[in-house]
Amino acid sequence: MSEAELPKAIGAYRIQGRLGQGAMGVVFKGVHETLERPAAVKLLPPELAQNPEYVSRFLREARVIATLRHDHIVQVYDAGAFEGKYFIAMELVEGTSLAGYLQEKNVLDEKEGVELLHQAAEGLAAAHAQGLVHRDIKPENLLLDQKGNLRIVDFGLVMESASTTQLTATGACLGTPMFMSPEQADGEKADERSDLYSLGITFYRALAGQVPFSSPTVMNLLFKHKFEAPPDPRKIKPGLSEDIANLLLTMMAKRREDRPQSAQKVVELIDGYRQGKKIPAPPPFQSPLDTAKTLVGAATPSGAASVPATGSRVLLWAGLAAALVFVAVGGVVLYFLFRSPPASTATSPGGGGGTKIDAGLQGGPIQPAQPEKGPTLTKRQELVQNAQKLERNGDLVLALAVYEKAAALGGAEELQPKIAELKAKLTGVAQPPVQPPVQPPGDQGAVTLAAQARLAEEAGQYDLAAQKYDEASKKADEAGKKQEYQNASWACRRKGYLKQAQDAETREDWPAAAAALSQALMLGKDKALEAKRDELMAKAKQADEFNTYVTTGNKLLAEGQYVAARANYQLALRIKPGNPEVNAKYQEAIGREAYQRAETARLAGNTSAARDDYQKALQLYPALRPLVEPRLAELDKAAAAAGANVDGVIAQVDQLVRDQRTNEAFGVLAGALRNNPQEARLLQVKSGLEGLQACEAIYRGLAPVLNKGQAAASDARRADVEDDPAQRYQEGFAAKARDCTEREAQVRARFLTRAYDAVRPMVSDAKTLALLSATDLQSAYERYNRKAKDAAEFKGVSAPFGIRLGVKGDKEKAEKYSRIAETFAGLTQQARALSQ
Repeated sequence: MSEAELPKAIGAYRIQGRLGQGAMGVVFKGVHETLERPAAVKLLPPELAQNPEYVSRFLREARVIATLRHDHIVQVYDAGAFEGKYFIAMELVEGTSLAGYLQEKNVLDEKEGVELLHQAAEGLAAAHAQGLVHRDIKPENLLLDQKGNLRIVDFGLVMESASTTQLTATGACLGTPMFMSPEQADGEKADERSDLYSLGITFYRALAGQVPFSSPTVMNLLFKHKFEAPPDPRKIKPGLSEDIANLLLTMMAKRREDRPQSAQKVVELIDGYRQGKKIPAPPPFQSPLDTAKTLVGAATPSGAASVPATGSRVLLWAGLAAALVFVAVGGVVLYFLFRSPPASTATSPGGGGGTKIDAGLQGGPIQPAQPEKGPTLTKRQELVQNAQKLERNGDLVLALAVYEKAAALGGAEELQPKIAELKAKLTGVAQPPVQPPVQPPGDQGAVTLAAQARLAEEAGQYDLAAQKYDEASKKADEAGKKQEYQNASWACRRKGYLKQAQDAETREDWPAAAAALSQALMLGKDKALEAKRDELMAKAKQADEFNTYVTTGNKLLAEGQYVAARANYQLALRIKPGNPEVNAKYQEAIGREAYQRAETARLAGNTSAARDDYQKALQLYPALRPLVEPRLAELDKAAAAAGANVDGVIAQVDQLVRDQRTNEAFGVLAGALRNNPQEARLLQVKSGLEGLQACEAIYRGLAPVLNKGQAAASDARRADVEDDPAQRYQEGFAAKARDCTEREAQVRARFLTRAYDAVRPMVSDAKTLALLSATDLQSAYERYNRKAKDAAEFKGVSAPFGIRLGVKGDKEKAEKYSRIAETFAGLTQQARALSQ
C-alpha cells in the first residue's frame, strides 16, 4: 500500500503510515486528533468485520482489555467502527517484536531471556486475573520497547475455541501451529495453562535458538505437539542451566495438569530461582501413542488401524499419524482418496463421463443414489465414523472431505445436511442445501407446515415462520417445492433481522441495530441497507465515544479534577452539540474550576485575582452562590480595612527604611497591595521603594569591591614605594567607597521625604558610579599585568659564545605583581556587572 493509498483517518486517528500486516489485519501508525497521542491502529479484515458474532465479542473484549493497566501489556485506547470496518487503537510501542529481536540475535543469553520470560508471565498473570486468555502467544505478539521492556499485544483478537465462528482460513483450529498447545490442536477450549504452553515454546526458541518441534506440514506439526516429547534444551544449548530447562519443559507438559497452574506460579518459580531455589524437574513423559497402539491392536487382530465407532481422541490421532506416513510417501494418493472419487464408482447410470458431484456442479441431473452392497457399504460406514471423529476434533476441512467421499458411495440425501452445515461454518455464510434425488411421493404434511409458516409470517413471527418453512422443505416431495420453501425460510429470517434492526434503532441501540442489519445483509445484498448499516455503525461508534467521555467526565468531576472533566465534556459535546445534560455538567465543571482558582488566589493573598474568579464562578454555575457570596463579602471587608489603613502602612514602611530593613518594608507594602491593588498612594510608595532597593543593591555591592581594590593598591605600594600610580589608585578607590555610603544615605533620605519621583533617576547615578569604578579597576589591572611581565624579563646583552651580560628577571616580584593584577581583573568584572 503506497502512501497515497493510506486512509487519511480511522475514527478519531489521523493516519501517518503503515506499520505492518498480520493475519488479524493491517496496522497503521496514527495520532489522536484531539489528544495528539500516538497510537497503533489495527483495522480488522472484512471477513471478520462482517461476522456479527465476532464483532460482538471483539467489542466486548476490547472494553475489558482497555481497563487493564499493566507495564507488560500493550494498553488498548479505543475500539469501534469506521466506514463499515472495525478497528482497535492501541499504545504505540517504539521498538521491535521478540521475533524481530531473535532474527538479529538468534539466541538470548540466559539472564536476558529469563528476565523477558518473567515480564511476559507477569503480564499474563494480570490478564488471566481478569478472565482473559490470549490463545496466540508467540514471539510476534511480544513487543520490546527501546529500553528492553516487554509488552504483550493482541489480547482478545482470537475467538475462544468454543465459539461457532472460525477465524482461520480452514477453520480447523485456532492459534499458530508452531506455538500451539496440544489441547488447541485437539480443538478443545484454551485456558490459562494453554497460554503457558505457548509461552514455554516461545522462550524455548529464545533460549535454545530453535523451536522444539518443526515440520513442513501442519498436521505433522500438531501431531508432534500432541504426542512427542520436546528435546531437552540443554542438548541444543549446553550452557543453559538445569533449572531453566526444567521450567521450560514443565511449561510444555502435554497434560494441562502437569504444567504450572497459573502464570503467577511461573513468576514465583523464577523469583525463587533468582534467590537460589531449585526448580523441580518436569513430570516423566509418557507418550499417548503407547496407549493408542495397544487399543488399536486389540481392536484389530490383523493389525489394521481402523478407527472404532466410539473411542478417545488418542485413537483418532493414532489414525492420523498413520495417515501422515501415507501423506509423506504419496500426497497424490491422499488427494484422489478425499477429493475425487474414481469414475468407475460414481458415474451416472447413463454411462458417460462425469461423476455425480461433477454433474451437480455443472447443473446437470443428479441420478438417485443406488444402495451398494458388500465391502463398499462397510467402507462408507467407516468413512462416516472417521468424518465424525474429525469434526469433533475441530478439523472441519478434512471432515467435510470425508463426508463428501462417503456421500459419493451412497446415501447422499442423509449426509447432505451435515455437508451444508460444515460449509456454512467454514465460509461464515449459510449454504443452500443441495437437493437430494427425487423420491417417490411421500408425506404430504409439507403443505400444512407451509400454511402454518405463512400465518406466522403474517403475524410478524418471522423466526417461527422460518422454522416451519424449513420443516416443510424437508417434507416436500418435489425438488422445486423444497427450494421454494427454503427460499421462503431465508426471506423470513431476513425479515426477522430487519425487524430486530428497526426495533433496536427505535430504542437507539445502535450497535444492536447495526449487527442485525449485518445479519440481514448476509442473506441478501442491498446497497441501501448497506448504507444504513454504515450509518448505524457510525452512530454506534459515536454513542460509545459519547458515553465514554461523559462517564469519564462525571468520575473526574466527582474527584475534583475539574480541568480534565471539562476536557471530556467538551469532547462529548462535539459528538452531541447542545446536549442539555452534558452542557449542564460542562458549566458546572468550568464554574468549579474558576472557584478552585479563586480559592488558591485568596489563600496566596492575591485578592484582586480571587475576586475576578469568584465572580466568574458564580456566573458560570449559579449553584455555587452559597459558597461564593461569603467569600466576596470577606474580600470586600478586607479591602475596606486596607483602604482605611494606608497611612499606617506607609508609616510602617518608612520606619523599616530608616532601620535599613528595606526587604521587610517591601513585604509589608506587597501585602497591603494584594488587599487593595489599585490604591494610588501605595503604588507611588512601591515605585520609590523599588528605586531605593536598586540603589542599595548597587552601592552595597560596589563598596566591598572598592575596598578590596584599595587593599590591592596598598600591596602594590609595598612592592614598590616609588610607585606613584599605586598611591593614586589607593586614594581613588577609598574616595569612591565613601561615595557609595554617602549616596545610599541620600537616596534613603529622598525616599523618607516621600520624593518618590526623584528616587527612580538615582538608580542611573548608581550604575554610572559602578561603571567608572570598573574603568579604574581595569586600568590598575593592565598596569600591574605589565609590571609582572617586566619584572620577569632578563635585562642585559648577549656576548659571543652564548654569554649573556646583565641582570636576570626578578621571579618573586613578578609573581607578586601577577597576583595583584589577577585581583584587579576579578574586581573589574564585579563592578561591571553592577553597572548593567
